[in-house]
Amino acid sequence: MFLPSRSRSGPDKYLPWKTITLVVGVVLILAAYRLDRPWLVWVAIGVLALGFVLRFLPQSTHGPESEEADAESAPPESGTH
Repeated sequence: MFLPSRSRSGPDKYLPWKTITLVVGVVLILAAYRLDRPWLVWVAIGVLALGFVLRFLPQSTHGPESEEADAESAPPESGTH
């Protein structure tokens, strides 16, 4: 489960969203403690949970760039059967 993957998955197209949810969640949780608003803590937990869910979305893109990368990383086909 925690072992690194040996395959190259390419750039993570959700990384900006993951970063944004982390920053917004942290700012909300700090504001909740500063303003003493318990409901804001739950909003922050919800935002951080959304960022956690983004972790499980597929990372590979199926555009022309990924097809070229897949073709380069594929083993060469041998002509013998």
